[in-house]
Amino acid sequence: MKNLDRIYNYIADKYFMLAIIEIRNIINKYPEKVYLYDSLNDIDMVFRQMVQYKISGVVDPQQDSIVYKISNDLFDILDELQFHSNTVDFINQKNIKVLHVINQYKSLYLSENIKEDQLLLLHDIFIQVLFEDKPQNIIPYIKQILFENDTDIILKQMVCSAVMLRLFLSFNKNLFLLIVESVIKESNSALKTRLYTTFIFVLIQYYSRIIKDRELINGANMILFEESHRSSIIEILKTILKSVDTKRIYDKIQNGLLKEVAKFSSEMKNSTAVLDDDNNLNPKWIDIVENKDIAEKVREFQDLQLEGSDVYFVTFSTMKFFSFFNELPNWFLPFIPSHPSLTKTDTDKNTIDVFSKMEQFCDSDKYSLFLGLSQFPKNMIDSILSQSGGDLDMLKEDQVGEEWKNKLSLSKNPSIARSYIQDLYRFFTCSSFGHYFLNPFDNFVTFFSQLNDNILFDINIQREIADKFFDIEKWDVCNKIYLRLENQNNWDLFFYQRFAFSYQKLKCFSEAIDIYKRAELIDEKDIWSLRQRAFCSIQINDINSAIDCYTSILAINENNVAVLIKLAGCYSILKRYEEEKNILYKVDFVTENNTNVKKSLGWTLLLLGEKENAYKYYKELYQKNLFVEEDYQRAGFVFLVNNDTDKAIELCTKYLKYLGNNNTFIDSMKMSYEQIKQYITLEDYILFVNQIFMNI
Repeated sequence: MKNLDRIYNYIADKYFMLAIIEIRNIINKYPEKVYLYDSLNDIDMVFRQMVQYKISGVVDPQQDSIVYKISNDLFDILDELQFHSNTVDFINQKNIKVLHVINQYKSLYLSENIKEDQLLLLHDIFIQVLFEDKPQNIIPYIKQILFENDTDIILKQMVCSAVMLRLFLSFNKNLFLLIVESVIKESNSALKTRLYTTFIFVLIQYYSRIIKDRELINGANMILFEESHRSSIIEILKTILKSVDTKRIYDKIQNGLLKEVAKFSSEMKNSTAVLDDDNNLNPKWIDIVENKDIAEKVREFQDLQLEGSDVYFVTFSTMKFFSFFNELPNWFLPFIPSHPSLTKTDTDKNTIDVFSKMEQFCDSDKYSLFLGLSQFPKNMIDSILSQSGGDLDMLKEDQVGEEWKNKLSLSKNPSIARSYIQDLYRFFTCSSFGHYFLNPFDNFVTFFSQLNDNILFDINIQREIADKFFDIEKWDVCNKIYLRLENQNNWDLFFYQRFAFSYQKLKCFSEAIDIYKRAELIDEKDIWSLRQRAFCSIQINDINSAIDCYTSILAINENNVAVLIKLAGCYSILKRYEEEKNILYKVDFVTENNTNVKKSLGWTLLLLGEKENAYKYYKELYQKNLFVEEDYQRAGFVFLVNNDTDKAIELCTKYLKYLGNNNTFIDSMKMSYEQIKQYITLEDYILFVNQIFMNI
């Protein structure tokens, strides 16, 4: 219901009468919820009495407690209505049956040789926790499941995920506090990952409500401001951000690597023979194989994989069509080697165990991979697995069958968090069930970009999050967080460099310059900051400031070739050609065979009236065939003013063909002519251009 957010705000802002009126209108739409009138009327009566006391001047020492109780009672009624609104169509459309079986949880033991009836019971418990419209009836059971040491760990994980989904349908204060308590008490890392994730997603989704309830704030603070939880919270937040970045990664792989592979395959298919007529390797074929673009894309893919990015989403998002995924709970099921869906195939136990060892895949992808590969012959499966997981025999010798039960600590094994959060991302983006719930990934970026307080997320956590947004190139979001944090701490050099660079990427160059100057107060000899400030200064046409930056760098490292070239470029913009020439001579001496430097030096010499020296440089470049298309015009002018007209026409004709547009060519030629018109009259220049067109 679209108006629920407005009513929640009424309650939070203590406009209780408005909230009561709106809630009464909603109950009218749901006859099955008519029993809520009694509770609402009681609240109405208490509130009216409180208002009358206030008007008559009576000071009630219990007033704050009464207001707090009215808020909570109204929230409870609204939560129940929201839950009903969000689930009534869901249950009907998906034909979901809610059975009251949670009291049978003690009979579940899923660790070995799972039977179909055990999975059915697990399924039914998951569904009951998710769709129970009276959570108070099952919270005692959920508490027992999560806190009893002898409860099956898979059941605990599944119940935790069901509670998370339940909270996405509507908030429930007691369920949230139960999650908080479980985070504090739990030690198993696989379960604790799910608890942390639930805590963070629910906290972000209902932040504005939680910070107005002292009991909820106190509960959240027990985790967020406790040092023992900090590294795990930050790890989960960063992992969520990697999943938020999945679309960008997906596009990068689709439009980068996969396009290059398709192009490569096509070229290989259409190429001439590998060997030429003389039985030597065909040069064209060599060019295709040594394609630098595809090699670069593969390296980029490998880097993304090493960083923990979700590079497999491209593949596995299309492999969720198996009937296994038609059951909602299966999207949250840890990979269990003894699962009947796996064991009833012809695949041997050792091969199944190998799947459980593959930490690069999340659990739902393991099920997808297995269910897909199980249709292939065994020797093909072994071949694929050996490529994915290294030495297959070595993997089989490991005791992998028990590994999923006991994991290392979360901070030492981030693959646990990565796996679960990737499972969640697939559920919300690939499953037919996902759109019935609030998608927690959608709100994640918006939340941190708009967060305006440190009530729950302290400045150090926000800094970590800003840095992660920076890493995934969300420049506007990280910039907003850095801006908010700027004056709240004495930050390090790295903070100001990233803050400035985010401004730079947003093309806010003046702001970037100001922040780079703050970075230089921490380390005035940091070359990276000076170079970036120089770049920003050039963008706003403050060339002298750029020169100052480059000069400061050269005082630290006088033979920094890249900076010398940049400085020469600045002098060129200011038409200080003599200074440009001196720098280029130095660079030419240091680098010896830098073709671009020789081109720039030759042109600068021409501008200074040293046309013979310019000709010497350009003639050498011409003889060695070192020109590229962009060089043809300048080279043509150098040859022209040195009376080598044939080469001038040849080169400028090539330039015209390169541009492919007569008007563009004329405009470009005119700009260069203005620089060297001391050598040639306008009449001769026009004649030269006509000769070029005659040469076409």
